[in-house]
Amino acid sequence: PEQALDNFLNIFMYYFNLNFPLTLVNSKSKRKLHPWITPKLYELQRKVIDLKILSKRYPELTNNYKESHAYYQKQLLASKQLFYDSKLKSSTNKTKTIWNIINTETGRIKCKDVKITEDGATVSDPKAIDMFTTHFSRFYNITSQPTYNRNMPFSPSFSNSMFVTPIVDEDVRSAVRSLKSSFSCGYDEISNNLIKSVNVLISKPLCHIINLSCSTGIFPSRLKIAIVRPLLKKGNPSDVCNYRPISLLSSFSKVFEIVINNQLISYLTTFKIINNSQHGFIKNRSTDTALCEYVARAVTAVDRRLLTVGVFVDFS
Repeated sequence: PEQALDNFLNIFMYYFNLNFPLTLVNSKSKRKLHPWITPKLYELQRKVIDLKILSKRYPELTNNYKESHAYYQKQLLASKQLFYDSKLKSSTNKTKTIWNIINTETGRIKCKDVKITEDGATVSDPKAIDMFTTHFSRFYNITSQPTYNRNMPFSPSFSNSMFVTPIVDEDVRSAVRSLKSSFSCGYDEISNNLIKSVNVLISKPLCHIINLSCSTGIFPSRLKIAIVRPLLKKGNPSDVCNYRPISLLSSFSKVFEIVINNQLISYLTTFKIINNSQHGFIKNRSTDTALCEYVARAVTAVDRRLLTVGVFVDFS
């Protein structure tokens, strides 16, 4: 699978770089436009500006300027609304997106330069990066052996072992279609949206690679590479302890994960291995359904005048 993936990625990246060559531009030379300003709208804007200048010299053009300006404002509002509607529809967290839009429009979002400090002194690159690396590495270093209660009853061993059936092209195409629409990229600079646009073309080679990996038990090393970025949880942004790591994996790795996950969930569901109280990572279930179930049980117990107790554990 390692060689097969290398061959596939080399061919894919060749055509990717051929069609999307890296171009260096001077960001200071051009004024940054709002994302809803289309080329057609920009031309209309220039026309309105020219008419405004000419109307001061030739008063007979004043009406033309006012009509053009009114038409431009109408088209600008429609384009802006269409942009935000599209952004909201493609969002996976609509509440967060709505608040981001509100904060952007009201000017509440401001980019701030965050300075990392150590013992009161400001730390710059590359030491700041080393501090994040050291901090995040602590999450994965096992300092002690896990403890468990030997007297705890365990479920008996299961007689039906799991078998990964051969993957077909449609399994891969279905997995790609289920990817979240996103322009974020892993180390290979390939986004989910790009993969979804070439789904039919890449499903066959990806299917071959996944089957090779399953049959040999080897997960390709290049799909294990991730970009780790710090995300502020709460508190002082200059303290690295207030950040948690987020990993940006290759989109191809996500396709691999979805295909195997579908078979795993199918096996666990078929033989009813997952407890019915499980809500996380289960289709059509979430923290919302868990909360609804808890409230329903609690209300029922209170109505029956039973002693009701809730235990909530935060693993963070």
